[in-house]
Amino acid sequence: MEKIRQFPKRYVITAIVVLLILLIYFVGAFYFQSHFLPRSYAGPVEISQMTPQQATETVEQNLESKTLIFNENENNIGYIEMNQIGMSAEVDELMGQAIQNQNGWSWPIAFFNGDKVVNIQNQIQIDENIVAGLVPSLGINNEEREPSVDAQLVKNDNGEISVAEETYGNQVTSDSLAQAIVESVGAGAGRLNIEDAYVKPTELTKSESLIQRADIIEQMKSTSITLEFDGNSITIPQEQINAWIYLDEDNNPQVDQEAVEEYILSLNEQFAGLFLPRNFNSTYQGEVQVQPGTYGWFIDRYDEAELIVQDIHNGAQVTREPVIGGSGYGMGDYVGEDYVEVDIAYQMMFIYRDGQLVLDTPIVSGIIGAETVPGAYQVWNMEQDTNLVGYNTITEQDYVQPVSYWIAFDDQAQGIHDASWQSSFGGNAYQTAGSLGCINTPPGMMGQVFELVEYGMPVIIF
Repeated sequence: MEKIRQFPKRYVITAIVVLLILLIYFVGAFYFQSHFLPRSYAGPVEISQMTPQQATETVEQNLESKTLIFNENENNIGYIEMNQIGMSAEVDELMGQAIQNQNGWSWPIAFFNGDKVVNIQNQIQIDENIVAGLVPSLGINNEEREPSVDAQLVKNDNGEISVAEETYGNQVTSDSLAQAIVESVGAGAGRLNIEDAYVKPTELTKSESLIQRADIIEQMKSTSITLEFDGNSITIPQEQINAWIYLDEDNNPQVDQEAVEEYILSLNEQFAGLFLPRNFNSTYQGEVQVQPGTYGWFIDRYDEAELIVQDIHNGAQVTREPVIGGSGYGMGDYVGEDYVEVDIAYQMMFIYRDGQLVLDTPIVSGIIGAETVPGAYQVWNMEQDTNLVGYNTITEQDYVQPVSYWIAFDDQAQGIHDASWQSSFGGNAYQTAGSLGCINTPPGMMGQVFELVEYGMPVIIF
């Protein structure tokens, strides 16, 4: 009979130990499928070997008894217990998620691998009104501290716009302190460095919005605008465009439309027919110079300014004709074939139609002290059987004067009308019986004048 072979006793013991270790490991792994691993914390509260329900109850019961110590510049400046600021946390759902995310098979390592903290920051509620009172109680006086300053666009004295970097201050507000407390406690810390509660800049040099605004300014500064009008070609100087760009209250680039309007006005004063004297070939005196009035063309400074502002915002590269208003654009000193001529020196009025003289009549212009203002005007209003109402600067009396015909041509109440009260017309009558600036016309001629004149017709007075 063959003898049964026996293993050495030490092998048997080793096998038993291995089996026992495996048994303990698998039992532990099964256990930690439903319980938190060793050295687990929910915020500052230990939840090791607890079920999610037990962990929830423990956090709700123990969180408010935890203490938070405040440090600044490595100095202890105070502490609070969580119940002093009404701290609470609803972690039921979070604990359920946390248990699913942990690896129960690694439970032996958890004993040596350091604390595992479930961050409960988003589940914490505190009374911010109480925190507001906590700021001064920690000896924090913001009047003695520097504020943080956002990175922003700035315009220097030379008109250049650049990015000023953010600066970090050391002021603490109730909001910033409350946020720091929640973050610190939520992450399981028992100490809070007040530096973590400093109010930080909200706009950083590398922030996308600031970079975009800086890019927009560069685009705006690349604008090129050339205005071509009446034989002139004017390119708006680059430094002028740069000067119009400014930063609004929200640090966004804008264009100063009023300044653009002023620039257009300066162009008008230099080039526009409305603003310049003109040479006129008169009936009796030959070529005379006529002062500017209400007749003539101009660049519409309001509509054109809107287009220029839009061009600058778009960084446009344009050459175009500006928005033109008024009359006589492209005609130089020429006023056309249909016009009214008033010669103050000869006290005569002439009407031309199709380039031909169709009516001439003596008139009475403004008396000395209320002289008719010379200029190039145009008809803008015509009325029959109306009253002239105004103030006589000579007699210092208000007046109401009925007339059969009224033709207004300027913006200072000058016009052409019949004057039945005049005993004579022409000659020197205006020196003693002159009007207050209007062109007094014989009643017998005024009807014809009214028939020949049209809205918009130039009225040239010299």
